[in-house]
Parts: sequence; structure tokens; C-alpha cells
Amino acid sequence: MVPVLMHERVLDPDEYLPEPAVQERWSALLKRREIGRARRKGLIAYYDFPAGPHYLEDDVQEYLDRTYRRTVTPCQSAETPSPASKSEATTSTDRIPSGADPGTPAGMTVELAQSVGEALKKQILNRPRSSSRPLSRLLPKVKRRKGHLALIESSPLPS
Repeated sequence: MVPVLMHERVLDPDEYLPEPAVQERWSALLKRREIGRARRKGLIAYYDFPAGPHYLEDDVQEYLDRTYRRTVTPCQSAETPSPASKSEATTSTDRIPSGADPGTPAGMTVELAQSVGEALKKQILNRPRSSSRPLSRLLPKVKRRKGHLALIESSPLPS
């Protein structure tokens, strides 16, 4: 058997697209300057020619597919048979804690819920009261005369 050498395909210069042409051609799919950001991040293959970066259609298509293509998982597909009843879809094999009360979070016992409630009650009732003076006592007194500017009493500045 004779070994066959694999040759890379020689590309036609018309197949290389400069960055502005790529942006213009796929403007409906690409955000503004997205192709340049993708190139700098190494997310798209390009040729670094002296005239600037150039791309092949296949490389741009591969980038678009990889970035924007969404596939439907088997769970999301409409082809999967739906259960005969809604209870089948919500059935769980997890064991429910025996001390759990309806309405309490999973894993919380009645005793633990009561303990938490009492601790919160103490915390709310024993909140520190504000000892600050009312704001009206902190403001300087103002003498008002009708038709005149207000005079504010102040203590003299230390010299």
C-alpha cells in the first residue's frame, strides 16, 4: 500500500474576508465590533495578513454556531412522552423527615422552628432604643421677621 500525502487546500484570495467585510456581511448576527473582540480573545480562527486580519467563511460560521446555536435537550423536546398524571412528574423518592411539620422548611423539626421563633422574638423585643436627641434640639434657633432675612444665632469663633 502506498502512503497518500494529505495536501492542504490552496485558498483563493477571494475567500479571505477582511474584518469590515465580515461585520457587514453578518451584521444581522454579529454585534458591533464583536468579531474583533472574538479575535483578540482567541475565540475565532483568522489569518494575520499585513493588510489586517482576514477570515474564512467556514471559520466565521463555526464561531457563530459555537456562540449562538442553542440545542434542545431531551428534557425540553416535545417528543418525550409526558406522564399520564401530574402526580407522576412530582413524585420524589427522598425521605421526608418524620419530625417535619407542614409549612416548615425541609430538614427543620418542630422543636427547631419553635427555638428559632423564640430567639427572634427576644431579639425583636430587646432592640436597643435610640438615645439620640430630637433633631429640633440640634438646630440653631432662628429669629424671623416679616420681610427680612432670617438671622441665625451662633457662638463666636475662637481666636
